[in-house]
Amino acid sequence: MIFENDFDEFFEEIETFNAKYMKRFQQQLEEVLKKLQNGEIKGTFETEEINKPGVKGFIFRGHFGNEEALEPIEPLKPFRRSSLPERPLAIPKKALEEPREPLTDIFDEEDALKIYVELPGEEKEDIKPDIKEDKVEIRARNFYKQLKLPTSNIDVDKASSDYKNGVLNITIPKKLKIRGEDTKKTRLV
Repeated sequence: MIFENDFDEFFEEIETFNAKYMKRFQQQLEEVLKKLQNGEIKGTFETEEINKPGVKGFIFRGHFGNEEALEPIEPLKPFRRSSLPERPLAIPKKALEEPREPLTDIFDEEDALKIYVELPGEEKEDIKPDIKEDKVEIRARNFYKQLKLPTSNIDVDKASSDYKNGVLNITIPKKLKIRGEDTKKTRLV
């Protein structure tokens, strides 16, 4: 079967790569040990090769340049808590307390201005939009955003909003323009 041949060939290539890699690694390790013995590199270094069925590798112990010994690195053993920060990937508490700026889209359509504001996790009653002639201000428990509106031809009194699935939708209709050529005049006869 073709698949079986490809599979066998794939693993042969991995074995060849591994053999070359281990040979090169062994050569580099021997160079470092010679430099340690000759005094070119200050410090002490001890290696132990692991060569058991299904398990190959090395254990290194030692130090370079000072008297402080290196800790053995064991990938399956957890780090000591004293060597790591309490919460290394944690967001600073101050950053969590400050309101965030939500993602916002504004669409200037023919008959209305439509604004979409992402407010995930907010409750409807905590959202306070304030719509004025030239700007919209949105306050929520964890978010704050102030938007300058791209048009002044809007009817703020007819604005409406809707909050669903974490998205606030604000629609502000545009004022109707009356143009001279659009009005019809009737003649009295």
